[in-house]
Amino acid sequence: MQSPDTAPGYRVSATFPTSADQSLSPALLQRYGPLMTLQQIAELLDRSPAGIRVGLYADNETSALLTPAKIKIGRRLYFRTAMVGSAIDALGALP
Repeated sequence: MQSPDTAPGYRVSATFPTSADQSLSPALLQRYGPLMTLQQIAELLDRSPAGIRVGLYADNETSALLTPAKIKIGRRLYFRTAMVGSAIDALGALP
């Protein structure tokens, strides 16, 4: 099994709290606000927006955790930042 920092799709490129008792959500909320775009999610996870989009429709743990965070406003797709932080925490993406 790969460690979380080398597993594909689970590397977080930004610097955020890493101790076990700190949640990622407050840092993400401060940086991105209450909603994140697909582009911001892609930058955070060091992926292409197309890769994130394809991954959301696959049957995997990542899509299962990120899909409830999706919200459409008009034709635009956003993600609830707090739920994204919780999903990343749940996946153990931080070393």
